[in-house]
Amino acid sequence: MKKGVILSGLALFAMSTIASAASLQSLTKDQVNQMIGGKTLTTIPLVTMNQELMQDNPVTFTLDKQGKITGQFANKPATDPQTDEGTWMVKPTGTTCVTWQHWNNAKPICVNIFSLNNTLIFVNQDTQNFESMVLKTNIR
Repeated sequence: MKKGVILSGLALFAMSTIASAASLQSLTKDQVNQMIGGKTLTTIPLVTMNQELMQDNPVTFTLDKQGKITGQFANKPATDPQTDEGTWMVKPTGTTCVTWQHWNNAKPICVNIFSLNNTLIFVNQDTQNFESMVLKTNIR
């Protein structure tokens, strides 16, 4: 019960933050490369996959500076592999795109990244929907 309340609170926080994201500026290409290039990120236990919000299943991503990415869910999703590999790139506008071998049906997914004091928020470029959130303390 307590975990559900916490996750619900995080979801509401994320959604309210996205609503105010229109007044925020997404990161530039240089900022994205500096913030996540060559690093490992772990999401909060709330992430969107195949346009469905998944709770209690954080994902850890490792993004190398040559454009390779690996990802692993804490728990295997029902319809997708637990781990995947792919490529990532940052457009001149700062929009960050990832193409997985299996996840997202191997179609590119592009996000705009917004930085708050202690959080990075990932918003789908096409749908403007929440994709995920990473606490900056979870970037290594």
